Amino acid sequence: MEGQDEPGEWAYDNTEEWEDAYPDCAGDSQSPIDINLDTAVDSKGHQPLVDRIHYEALGPNAGLKVLNNGHAIKIAGHFGSLDLPDGSYAVRQLHFHFPSEHSIDGVLAAGEMQIVHQRVGAQGTDGIAIVSVLLHDSEMLQADGEGKELGFFSDLGFGAVLPQQKQMMDLPADTVFNIGDIFSSQIAGSYYHYGGSLTRPPCTESVHWYILETPAPISRSMVNNFKVLFPSPMNNRPIQPLNDRDVWLNKIKTEKCEFGWCPTEKEESKKKKSSKNGDKDSKKSSKSDSTKKAKKKTSDKGKSGKKSDKSDDEEPKAHWNYASVQRWEDDYSKCGGKKQSPVDVNTTKIQSVQGPGSALVSRMSYGAVGPNAGFQFKNDGHSMTLDGNWGTLRLPDGDYIAKSLHFHFPSEHAVDGVLAAGEMHIVHQRSDATGTDGLAVIGILLRDSNLLGQPGPVGFFDRLGFSTKLPVDGETVILGADAILDIGAIFAPQLGGSYWHYEGSLTTPPCSETVHWYLMQTPAGINKAMVSNFKSLFPSPANNRPVQELNGRAIVDTELSVSSKEFS
Repeated sequence: MEGQDEPGEWAYDNTEEWEDAYPDCAGDSQSPIDINLDTAVDSKGHQPLVDRIHYEALGPNAGLKVLNNGHAIKIAGHFGSLDLPDGSYAVRQLHFHFPSEHSIDGVLAAGEMQIVHQRVGAQGTDGIAIVSVLLHDSEMLQADGEGKELGFFSDLGFGAVLPQQKQMMDLPADTVFNIGDIFSSQIAGSYYHYGGSLTRPPCTESVHWYILETPAPISRSMVNNFKVLFPSPMNNRPIQPLNDRDVWLNKIKTEKCEFGWCPTEKEESKKKKSSKNGDKDSKKSSKSDSTKKAKKKTSDKGKSGKKSDKSDDEEPKAHWNYASVQRWEDDYSKCGGKKQSPVDVNTTKIQSVQGPGSALVSRMSYGAVGPNAGFQFKNDGHSMTLDGNWGTLRLPDGDYIAKSLHFHFPSEHAVDGVLAAGEMHIVHQRSDATGTDGLAVIGILLRDSNLLGQPGPVGFFDRLGFSTKLPVDGETVILGADAILDIGAIFAPQLGGSYWHYEGSLTTPPCSETVHWYLMQTPAGINKAMVSNFKSLFPSPANNRPVQELNGRAIVDTELSVSSKEFS
């Protein structure tokens, strides 16, 4: 059964090595995946999952226990069943992962609850079906603090005490859980379906995945309580390639043979499909070979311990991309430094220097730019940038000129392990600095406007073409002469609020460690269509650098500097 531990040591800090002991982990149908909403909507069915689910109350006196096996928090129990085309699947366990394992349009949720089923009569890791409920910050969902979902998590111990590693906690004898009732709104909604694998060794590719579209709320304190037990690298496997698999919306099976029965014309259909996909398979094989070579190169580099001694000035224009971030330091030595960005902001480990100070907005002098400003919105293949003389930010060592806006989807910085839908960077440089010296970047997280309950600066994103046409790679779009943009006014709610501050680097080569980072705590809204429009131009691996290690650096809350030495 999936919940049982397999022999052999494995951990979440060496996921790339799982395949050495568990060959299935290198398969072509691995999980988790990123669900591209545009593609899924194009593959739409009309088969409600709720009609097939038969969850029922369990308890009292059910002997319910919460287990921490060192890899996840689990609770076993006969919570009901799920009817699929090849039989009845009985619920075996509930598993919890923070942040989520699956992502939607490149964005991970705060967490994921996986309802693990196994087909009646199946053994080992055969015949698995998993219904996943994504968990979002209850404040963003504007959920009632007394809601039944939050009550469920509280009863499991998320709000108080969860079992330590390799420990089991008994729930009170009067505990009664009916997951069908607790998560009724999620189960009644739409879902995404695909064929995949277990997300942990042995990674058996025997799983029918059903990811529910409607998220459930969980409080930030509950998430933090879990993460105390599972700190970095946490307990979510990285996203795996889709490899030409289909992801369907509201369809029980992805193809005719998913549940074992195939039509008599199978072989003929297979040949036709093979013929159509010949070129695709060739490209996929080529990509697989190049990936293996890249892995070998990285491995050899690690064995030799050699690093490029070239400075950024000696190699200023080496080619780079987001598919090879682990090799950036070969050409840009600073990318292997100890003060790299972006980082994950762990809100439970914020430090203090002098205590919260005044809002950063008191040091900003942003004004309206335009008309006749000659705005040029450019796609340089790495990001979308909009240059302009936006105003100044006064820091202890001088005035920093706001020179450009950069956009990344999903976000580069994470908060408590969760990426936002996107991130806008306001890039400043000290007035007397040159090159990549003397930089300050204000980051504004962009979140789904539906989750925030407010539309956000729609007019601003519309003006840039997020709702219609964005510039393609190498293209520059000239904004109309009548365009007037005032980022201070447009993002006033964000800039006027609290922020996190730390010392870091550029998030792209040459990765110079010369950046004062100010990440605003209040996100701005952006709609899904705009995010999808951007991602069509920057598909996987998108344009966000993975989170880097803090290496002992301090992150402070609404303080201008992390120490007296920062601006000396």
